[in-house]
Amino acid sequence: HRGDGSGGKPGGLRLHAIPRDAIVMGDALDRARGPPTNRKMPRSPHSALILTFALAGFASAFATRLTDPLVAVISLDFAADPARVALLATCFALPYALVQPVLGPVADALGKRRIITFALAFQALFLMASAFAPTLLLLMVLRVMTGAAGGGIFPITLALFGDRVPMAERQVAISRFLACAIVGQMVGGAAAGLLEPV
Repeated sequence: HRGDGSGGKPGGLRLHAIPRDAIVMGDALDRARGPPTNRKMPRSPHSALILTFALAGFASAFATRLTDPLVAVISLDFAADPARVALLATCFALPYALVQPVLGPVADALGKRRIITFALAFQALFLMASAFAPTLLLLMVLRVMTGAAGGGIFPITLALFGDRVPMAERQVAISRFLACAIVGQMVGGAAAGLLEPV
């Protein structure tokens, strides 16, 4: 600040010396931190869990829109009314929603990972069986069972993240899971459309 400087002249600058101990301590802290480019963010111990169940969300959503682009083809194969074939979407979506309040308490009692594993296995089994369904009625039944199995993946995975993933990482985990599920829906419909000529 301004005051009496050297020689008694007004308006001179009064300099205050920085204590040597503060300079030494600052240098020690800088050396302990190291260069900024050498510091890496530690990898989350839950990365493998998040990736695994994000892929499970992708697989669950993949089956959601599989039959939508194939309504015309399925109606020709089974000589059925396209309006009736379009009910395959409802056959999946309705049990998908209705089974979730039931499987929630079951997952709490038997284990969330176990229920998700069984749901994925049954969904894959019912999807493979759907490809060989000889009648439209049986295909509808298989879509109902596929939807019920898929309903045990999405909400229980979110509940599992709430149990296992710390709050600081939970938003990232849920966003990755939702992103994989959205991509799964888009890829499922696109894949079905590409397979239509086959």
